Amino acid sequence: MSRGAAAPPTAAPTPPGATWRSLVRLGRDLRASGYTEGPVVRALGLLEWRSHDLDREWWLRRNRAGGRLGALVDLFIRGAALPARRAARVLPRSAWDAGVLVERRGDVWVDGIVLPLGRDLVWTDRADRSFRDGGLFLPDSTSLALRRCLPPSTVDAHLDLGAGGGCVTIAAARRARRTVAMDIAPRSPSAVLRTAALNDIGHVTAWTARADQAADTGQRFDRLTFVLPLLVSWQGLPEEGPIHTISGQPGLLVQTLHQLPRLLNDGGLALLYCQDWVEGRSLPDAIDDAMQGRSWRGVHWQDLAGEHQGRTLHTGVLALRLDRGRGFAIHPNDAADSEVESWWPTLAGLLGE
Repeated sequence: MSRGAAAPPTAAPTPPGATWRSLVRLGRDLRASGYTEGPVVRALGLLEWRSHDLDREWWLRRNRAGGRLGALVDLFIRGAALPARRAARVLPRSAWDAGVLVERRGDVWVDGIVLPLGRDLVWTDRADRSFRDGGLFLPDSTSLALRRCLPPSTVDAHLDLGAGGGCVTIAAARRARRTVAMDIAPRSPSAVLRTAALNDIGHVTAWTARADQAADTGQRFDRLTFVLPLLVSWQGLPEEGPIHTISGQPGLLVQTLHQLPRLLNDGGLALLYCQDWVEGRSLPDAIDDAMQGRSWRGVHWQDLAGEHQGRTLHTGVLALRLDRGRGFAIHPNDAADSEVESWWPTLAGLLGE
């Protein structure tokens, strides 16, 4: 999220009832057609959505599936067009009713990506839009990390900053009675609400706003998530794969930390995927300054490293609990990737839960 001029926080209207119901039906129809994580991942020649598979150009991979599933992967992942007659055979009526298709000169294509993640379907930009100004960040390993770090317990209110298409939002909404998503990208709110509808979850509100405007709504939350745009690309990843979470805002983490006392209830939990760049200070000193005397405890669970202005930056999940506990720890993230749905038990132990 940039710090440039932006309009006041604005909530997006919920899609009309008929459109919402069609999106709900589309989600059900896709799942019934086998369009779920396992088959889609195998169609793209991957073992699973884990680690850094989502940091590479997964939308360009060859489609190994045939038949109806192959056509759905071509449409909803690879962004390909299908002849209208074939599209009519493989797509449910709900796809047309939901308003997600574009028809031109006898061809049909989908105006976005629908990514199956676990039990969720996540609507986001087509890749050719994602890397333009105003495009939505495609879900990547940073988003997956936050999804896997969410506690299983249910809270009253959750705020997801930098929501994109709702990859983290929808996982949080399954654990909250009320969920608010915010992003500066103007297409994010409608994408988040499409994601909510595809999963038949109605208690999500989506706003167009900068991260530093979150407190202007006057709402407080029990949990907060934010995948911060990173300052640099990571070491060790293939050069040909675009890393789209690159930021020119070295002060964004500090700005976000200063928001937390106004956003979180007592005992609230913040989960931030970020680098430890806090303008020359140590991370715990910067947090202490931002908390303005409020008690907190935390851990930075580091898994990658990069370079910025000649300094090595450590990247990972920063978990902060705003309660009477004390202490801060740094740990490497050596949790197992394969077949592990939740990292919360490990993170909770590091946090002292």
